[in-house]
Order: sequence, then structure tokens, then C-alpha cells
Amino acid sequence: MKYRLFRTAPFVALALSGGPALNAVELPATASAIGFAEAGFNNVVDFNLVEMPLAEALLQFIDTTGLGLVFDSRLVVDKKAPKVVGPYSARIALDMLLADSGLNVINVGGDTFAIVLKPEAHSKNADSDLVEDMSLLSTDMAFSSVAVMDELLVVGTRTANPPYYKFKPMASISGEKLRFAGAVNVSDYLFQLPSMLSDVTSANTTIFGTPAGLNLADLRGLGAERTLVMINGRRIIPTYGGSLNLYGVDLNSIPSALVKQIDVVSGGAATTFGGEAVAGVVNFTLQDEIEGWRGGVQGGITEKGDRKELMGTLMYGTKFADEKGSFVATLTLDDQDGLYAGERAITSNPSGFAVDGFRSSPYAEGAVLVPGFGGSTITPQGLLYGAVTAQGELSWLPELQVFSEDGTGLVPHDGSIGQIYNYASEITLLTPLERMFATFSGKYELGDSHKLFFEASYNDTDVISQLAPIPVTMVSGAGNDGGKLIYVPLSNPYVPQAALDAFDAAGIRDAAGLFIAKRFIEIGPRRTYISRRTLRTMIGLQGMLMPEWSYDLYYQYGWNGVEEERDGLMDIINYRTALDPASCAEVVGCSVINPFGVGNITSEQTKFLTAPNAIRKVRANQHVVSALVSGPVALSEKLDGKVSLGLEYRKESLSDLPDPLLETRPVSGSLLYPGSTGDFDVAEAFADLTLPLIADESWAEELTATLGMRVSDFSTTGTNVNWHAGGVWSPVNSLSLRVSYQHGHRAPNIAELYSAGPGGYQNYQDPCSRLGRDGTEIMAANCYSPSVLGVQEGFAQGEFLVRVQSYGNPYLEAEKSSNFTWGASYETTDIVGDVPGRLKVSVDAYRIKVSDFIVEMGAYDLLDACYGSENLESVFCGINPVNGEPYIQRNPVSGDLEMISSTLINAGNAWFKGYDVALQYVVDLSATGNKTLLDQISFSTLYTRNLEVKWQQSPDGKVESRLGQAKYPKHRLQGGISFTKGSVTVDWDVRFRSKSVSKNALADLPEAAIDAVWYHDVGARVVLDGGTTLYGGVRNLFDRSAPHTYGGSIDDTFPEFFDTLGRRFYVGMVFDF
Repeated sequence: MKYRLFRTAPFVALALSGGPALNAVELPATASAIGFAEAGFNNVVDFNLVEMPLAEALLQFIDTTGLGLVFDSRLVVDKKAPKVVGPYSARIALDMLLADSGLNVINVGGDTFAIVLKPEAHSKNADSDLVEDMSLLSTDMAFSSVAVMDELLVVGTRTANPPYYKFKPMASISGEKLRFAGAVNVSDYLFQLPSMLSDVTSANTTIFGTPAGLNLADLRGLGAERTLVMINGRRIIPTYGGSLNLYGVDLNSIPSALVKQIDVVSGGAATTFGGEAVAGVVNFTLQDEIEGWRGGVQGGITEKGDRKELMGTLMYGTKFADEKGSFVATLTLDDQDGLYAGERAITSNPSGFAVDGFRSSPYAEGAVLVPGFGGSTITPQGLLYGAVTAQGELSWLPELQVFSEDGTGLVPHDGSIGQIYNYASEITLLTPLERMFATFSGKYELGDSHKLFFEASYNDTDVISQLAPIPVTMVSGAGNDGGKLIYVPLSNPYVPQAALDAFDAAGIRDAAGLFIAKRFIEIGPRRTYISRRTLRTMIGLQGMLMPEWSYDLYYQYGWNGVEEERDGLMDIINYRTALDPASCAEVVGCSVINPFGVGNITSEQTKFLTAPNAIRKVRANQHVVSALVSGPVALSEKLDGKVSLGLEYRKESLSDLPDPLLETRPVSGSLLYPGSTGDFDVAEAFADLTLPLIADESWAEELTATLGMRVSDFSTTGTNVNWHAGGVWSPVNSLSLRVSYQHGHRAPNIAELYSAGPGGYQNYQDPCSRLGRDGTEIMAANCYSPSVLGVQEGFAQGEFLVRVQSYGNPYLEAEKSSNFTWGASYETTDIVGDVPGRLKVSVDAYRIKVSDFIVEMGAYDLLDACYGSENLESVFCGINPVNGEPYIQRNPVSGDLEMISSTLINAGNAWFKGYDVALQYVVDLSATGNKTLLDQISFSTLYTRNLEVKWQQSPDGKVESRLGQAKYPKHRLQGGISFTKGSVTVDWDVRFRSKSVSKNALADLPEAAIDAVWYHDVGARVVLDGGTTLYGGVRNLFDRSAPHTYGGSIDDTFPEFFDTLGRRFYVGMVFDF
């Protein structure tokens, strides 16, 4: 009787069939012992196999690795397997299990392996035998070394079809690499990959409020919404960033200490995983095989003694019910200190251009970039803009004036350094972070062919961001105060004579009040306290429907909640009341304030001015039901294809609940969010087919094709189709040529459909007030129409500020995209004489296009679209379905615009082109039998060359090249080398970004140039008796500071791309007990 095991990752089922011994079966010549290139066979896994019968050990090996084995039961009967405990690649672990059995393992095609009798002695000399045997080891050494990355199958997927590692460029990071590199956050290492161009990180989101502290994966820089992030091969619920279409999986919700592997598919994978995988997929495989207790602790600190990090992890796993069931439970806590921009020289004092000590334009003659001149004009002593007249009109002074420190005098604003406020010293550069992760996973065998499995995880992330004290102007709080402007009435007893003299000198005779701006340092900095919680539960069933056909069913629920609390706000009603003696006299607790100068507002007055904290709550829900079957397709006696068929249903909802008090009690210091709700659902059917066409021919060791299609029926956009086709041709065993093409659609996500972004007041020009200059006949007819959007003939714009509120758009259509990759890989073990080694090189080009790109339609564009349409027929002349109110609202008496709803539309285009290079070399010196200084050396490099990055905001708009900007440098590289001797390993990693500019629009300014940067990290670890590992290292070894540039995202640099922390140290320990 013959056991044949078929892999349906991660479940492996056992089928019984009669037949001859497998070693008598004719096998392809490619199934040699030298040519292993299968990704899963080289994954590093923690094994805990005690001495037991070999047949049982092989079953546990399959269950642990998710690999498929074929073997004749007669070959393993009465054989014992040795103890295999510790982290090994699957290849090495299997070699250890078979060491004294007289058996060998070979590849029989795809991801299936056979155990056969070792061949009889043959006519090879001893040296060639040594080279063959050691090439087997060196093939796997490349993967057992945590310094090395390779193209790997997305190990968590429920189907290994198609085998992406054959057709697309891929990269992998082991959990050991994350840990031993000191990465407390998974994003710390993930963002170093050259293909990962994320610009939403915890280092540059602090100034945006709700998104503060987010880390979002962004392959190729297409946007986080076009990269699909998964855990164990299944999608997880994203986090709403609270700012229009900012939406993606927060990488802070994934515990680095529990990661077994990160796999990145950068060639698109929409047919298998979903339409969001336009650029590709990032999959996190978490630990799920632990026996007993395991713990870990790590601490870190910068050379300056700040940004302290502490992380602790505790895991427990066991089997029960006669080993039919098992579970793993984990708990991880970590605490990371924050950092203020003022604590680093590069961000402590924003630079600006100046001439002879006075702020100037960058293009002024003699202008130089000087620290301090990039600060804010609004200072604590205050500014005087002009007056409001008794008739309610604005009268501006010919020159902006600055109040003296005591508030009695005025001097013209000349842009000198004393008139500029350094806001940076008080803002957060890196948010403090406290996190808790709890996970539980289990599985139970229901007979020989079925398995019940369960996963649950909970994450609680708390961050704090801080901004400088509130700058209050005449329009502060106008967004939720009926558009009322703020002024200081002349009845205020503290109005200085100098202000009245300035009005007289400017010819303002009928002033009734003063328009001022002031930074209220008395209230203190603005802080945002954010709590993000993510819950994920999943239950499923896997097994066999018939011999060689497997199934996978599961239901998953995800919930994400964001709670935000903001302090340091000003109550605008109380502020207006405290400025006016008559109004103040009628309010208990009010005393008239002196807003001029510094230090003239008492603590009691500050309490009266301070608003209650603003609260905002965001909730998102996701339900997923999925079913998949997978099995072989017989093509010939030698070749079997594989087909996977699946159905999936998903429902998502979003609820954004702002503080209701903000609607009735205007504040300054908090953006206005109107709130929103919405949901959608989608039913999908998908199929993937892998067809080995030719094998073992003189001109083709392998010729394999793959096809796939996903049909999705969205409640919002209707039917969308994604499809892919690809192939791989290996003319010889060591060389493979591959090509892949993906075409399809990405439906808008729930944030793009239903979000409500921040609102505020903007300057504008009414299209109905410029008909004589640039209006058309259509525009004139619309403006003078009798509708609510019309005005009286001769209309003159009276108000120049309008409230603009951003919203999503439930009428968005799906984006269209294509992703074409082609490349080659070469692998050899014949490198340096008799020294066993392995060299692998791959080059892959890519070309991506996205049309109907979702972009924001600004207020001006929306007005022009409406008034430029025939008979006001544009959808933007009607009702916004998100809030049920008109997109454009006019005052029925004056005709002035009161509110405009900006929205998202399908109008943009994007083009990306470039290529990736991966190089990997491993040499096993210990296998030579000679005494050597080192046992093993491994080297790897990933390189990305961006050739084209173009954007177009609208179909008739200008095509803008962004290649060479800070986000899209032409060259990026990440590499590492590892040295191993016995139980000690030393790693040296490098990363590189080529020179760039802050913005291409500033390319003619030398000060906007950004120098090329190299960073170096070193680490070391030692494995002690009992399995305890001690490790430590230094990141940014040479203390390379972030480059200084004009136009950075945060002050004078881009902290999302460059290291602002400086040299830092970490130590840690992993142990079993």
C-alpha cells in the first residue's frame, strides 16, 4: 500500500491508494537532487520533533511546513526518526530526518516532493560526490541564514496556485531577520525594501491629527489603497485614517515578535487575492507551531539617550486530545518613547530664505537658506491686519503690523527673525507608542481528512501627537460658527493707541474693531490622544473532498475602532465674548481679556477660553465568507496541472461619529469633521489554473503557463473583472525566463465612497462674478437662471471666504489598471572550485498603468464643472449623496456662496516603469572539511531602478513627472552580508537612496537638492545551550543624519524616508522555558 500526501497549504491530507513502489515510477530528469528552487522548501521553521517512527515524523513535518510529500509506505516502515528541534529550513530538517534511513528526497514537479531510495554508487569521483552533496546543503543555507532574502511563495495562502515565485518578482523577510535586526515595528524593516515607497509613516503623520502614528504599506508608491495586506494569506480589516481617502492596514497592528515570515509579491495579484492588489501583496505569516513556553524581551535606546524602546513577548502552545488538536496563545507588550522635532537639529528650527536677515522669496537676489526663517508668521505677541468698519466692511492696513511684547506698540512686519515663531520645537516628530497584542490560534483534526481551525487576535495601539499652541485668526472657528469673523471691538479697554494711530495713518476713519492674529501659548500645545483597536476572528474547515482534491472554507470577522481626543482647543464663543466688555458682563466667569502682546492673559481667563476636549469615534466592520477547492488537472502521464476555484462574499461598513458639541460650540484648533456612514458588499468568483506544458526536453527543462480570472459583483460599482496570464520557460536547469500580465479593476474602498474629510474656510472667486472676464454663454445662462444656484444680474461678490467640506463619493467607478512584468533568473552551484556555494541572480522589469485614478476634486474645479455644464445638468449641481445636501449652497439673500462640498472623482492617470535586481550568494566553508575562519558566508542585495513615474490629475491635464523626487528616487538598494562561525552570527546590512529633489517644481534651486544616502546597520547573535539566543546591534552605525533640504515634508527633511534618530542600540533575548 502507498501513502500519497497532497499539499493544500497549510492543511495536508492523506489519501490511500494501491500501486507499485514510488521509486520504480518514471520521474522527470529535472527531479535531480541539485536543482531545488521551491520556495516553501527553503522557509525557516521552528521544529520540535522528538524521536518517533519515521512515518509519524514525516506527517508532523508536513503539518509544520505545509509542504507536500509523496512516498511509499514500505520505504519508511520500522524506521526511526531522530530528534529535530530548532530553527531550520524545511530542506535541512528533512535531511536530518532521513539521515540514517537510506532515503533521499527529490522534486517531482511544482511544489511536490518524493522520498525515494538513495541511488546506488555511480561512476563519479569523490570530489564530484562532495560537490553534489554540499550543493544540497548550500541551497538551503541561503535560506537558513536570516540575512538572506529570496523569491518565495506567499506562504500563508490557502492555495499554492498559481506558484507566484515562478512568475513574478517576490521578496521575503524572515521573522528571525526582523527580530535580530532590532525591528520593534514590522514597518521598520519592511519600508527598507526598494520596492516599498510608503510615505504614510509614524514619522510624518503627526501634523495631520487622526492619522498620527499610522504606518501603511505602499508598493511602488501607487498608494496604500493599491497594496493588499494580509495575515496568514487572508485579508484583514484596514484602519480609516480619518482624512478623506486615507485608508489601509495599520502595520502597527501586526506584532513583529510573532512574525514567522513576510512575503511580498510586487507583480500584482488581483485574481487570487482581490482587486486591491494592483501593485501587489504583503503577507504576514504568524507563529502557529509552538510546544511549551517561549519568551522574548528586547530594549533599545538612541545614542542621545532618547526614543527608548521596550518589548516583551510570551507564547504558549500545546497539543491535546491525543495530539488531534493544538493551540497557541501569545501576548506581546511594547512601549516606545516619542520624540519632539526640537530634539533633532535637522527638524528643530525650520529653514527659510532670507536676504540680509529678512525673509525673502527663494528666487530673490542674494537669498540664502537660513534656519529659523521657515517658521510661522503668527506669533504670541500678535499681528494687526486691519479694521472692520461700522458698516461691517473690511479695511486692510497697507502693511502688516506686529505688536510689541507688552502689547502697547506696533512695528511693521519686516520678516526679521524676531517676528517669526519656531513652531517645530513643540511638535511631535515620532509619536510615543504603547501597544498590546493578544493572539490565539488552534486546530483540531476531524478524522483523517478534515481539520477545524480557528484564529483570533486583538490589538490595542495608543499614540499621542502634539502640535504648537493654537494660532487664532479672524476666521478661526468660522467653519462651525456660521462664517462669523472674529474681531476685537474698539470698546475693549486694552486696544492700544498705536493701533488707532495706524488706522488714522491709513485713512480708516470709521473703524469699529480690529482684525488680529495671535498664537495663544497660554492655552498650551495641542495634543491628540488616539486609541486604535483591531479585532480579528476566523473559523474554518479544511480537508479532502476526494483523492487529490482539497477544500478550504472559512468565515472571518474584523472590527476596527479609532477613538480620538484633542485638547488645547479654544472656545470661540467665549473668546469673542471675552473680547467685548458688554457681552462679557452678561456671562458668569468672564473677564475682559487683553489679547495684545505676551503674558497679559491670566490663568483664570485661560480656563474660560479653553474648550472642552473634542471627541471623535470611527468604527469599521468587515465580514468575509470564503470557499475554495483545489486539485489536479491531468495533462499527460508525466505532467499534471492544478486548478483552484473559489467563491467569496465580503461586507464592509464605516461609521464616523464626530463630537456633536462641535456643531453647536465652535472651537479653534480642531478641524471640522461632519461625520458619515456607509456600507457595501461584494460577491466574487475566481479561478486560477497552472499548466505545465513541457518538461525534460532538450530545449525546455520546463515550460509552464498560468491563467486566472476573478469576477466581482459590487453593490456600488457593479461587475468588475480581473484576469492574468503568465508563463515560465527554463531552457536549461539553471536559467528561467518569466512573464506575467495582469489587467483589471479596483473598486473604490469604503473610505473613498463614504468618508467625510476635514472642512474649513478658503478664499475663492465666484464664477458668477467673473462672467465679463472669462465666463462663457453657458456659464452666464446658469448664473442668471432662476434656480437656487442662480444670482441676480449685476451680482458682485461680497464674501471672499467660503466653507469647503471634503467628502467621499458613492458614485465612484472602479479604477482600471494593468501590470506587466517580465524577467529572468539564473541559479548555479558551480562557483568557486570545490567550495560548496550557491549563486542566484534575477532581473525583472515592470510597467504599470492606472486609469480613472481616484483623485480629489477641489472647490474651484467643482464650481467650474457645475456652472460650465448645459442647464446645470452636472451631477455636482445637485445633491451630495453622502450628506443629502447640495454640493453648492448660496445665501438666498445676498447670493454669496456659503458652502461647497469637494469630492473624489475618477479623473487621473498614473504610469510607472522600472526594474528590480536581486542577487544572492551563499558559501558553506565548513563543508570543505578544512579548518576555516568562518563556517558560512551569505550575501544578498535587492535593487530597484525607477525609470518612469508620471501622474495626470485629469484627462486633459498636464502630465507631471515625479521621478527623482524624494519619494521616487531613481535608485534604491538594500543588502546584507552574514558571517557564521559555530553558534555565532554577525550581520552587516546596508541601504541606499540616490540623490533626488524635494519637489521637481523646485529642481532649479540648489537648496532643494537631496544628497544620496547610505545607512549601515550591524547585529550579532549567539545561540546558547538550551536554545536561548542573545542578540544585539547598532542601527545607523555611522550616525548618518537625514539630508537637509528646502521643501521637506517635516521642516527641513523627509523623516518618512530618512533616519532622523541617529545612531541607536538594541539588545534582546529569546528563550524557551
